[in-house]
Amino acid sequence: MKKHISLLLISVLILLSGCGMTVTKVENTTADRQNITTSTTSSETNSTAVKSASAGKTISTTKSVKTTTATIISGGTITTAHSTKPSKVTTTKKQGKTVTCKIEIECKTILKNLDNLRPEKKAFLPKDGYILKATTVSVAEGSTVFDVLKLVCKQNTCPEKCTYCRKSGIQLEYVYTPGYDSEYIRGIHQLYEKDCGTQSGWMYSVNGVFPNYGVNKYTVKNGDDIKFRYTCNGLGEDLGANFMG
Repeated sequence: MKKHISLLLISVLILLSGCGMTVTKVENTTADRQNITTSTTSSETNSTAVKSASAGKTISTTKSVKTTTATIISGGTITTAHSTKPSKVTTTKKQGKTVTCKIEIECKTILKNLDNLRPEKKAFLPKDGYILKATTVSVAEGSTVFDVLKLVCKQNTCPEKCTYCRKSGIQLEYVYTPGYDSEYIRGIHQLYEKDCGTQSGWMYSVNGVFPNYGVNKYTVKNGDDIKFRYTCNGLGEDLGANFMG
């Protein structure tokens, strides 16, 4: 009887192998039962683990085809489970949520302090002080003010459409401070800190309030009104700055 079962086992294995399937073979050490299990999936990878009762080992196989299960029990009874062809699976990628805000970039205070402006920087000063007039943008939920600024500088040009802007968008330079995990804006459109006085530089506000932390720390919300403005006295008094904690 054992000889017949062994022959039958070999036949089943040859038949399954001919179908190009991965076979996981688990031999039970008890004399009255032997199992052969083949497991595969159609649309995505699936792992099947079968534990041997005597050896305590786990054998896993992974295959992306169809599923067939054959169990051989002593006495010559063969039970075969269903064998199905893979079904077509359609997945739809959901678009992430977005938030909409406004942003503008201006340096109008420099127009009132031209005597302090470095001569070589006058070529980059817009006539009306606006580098980017109020622009509405949509960004992914969770984006920061820093993300919004980089996006608009990449996608837009200054009103005069200077040579640099026409080629690469609005110039932007920033520096990262590891100790504060903070991004600091050094220059926009070639106008840098200390270009119009020793305390001059860029500041940002959201809805009229000036945060006292880096631009990468403020997460944008729907309807936020972001402004990047150049101050000539360092503390933003000429911008009416009021800091938030």
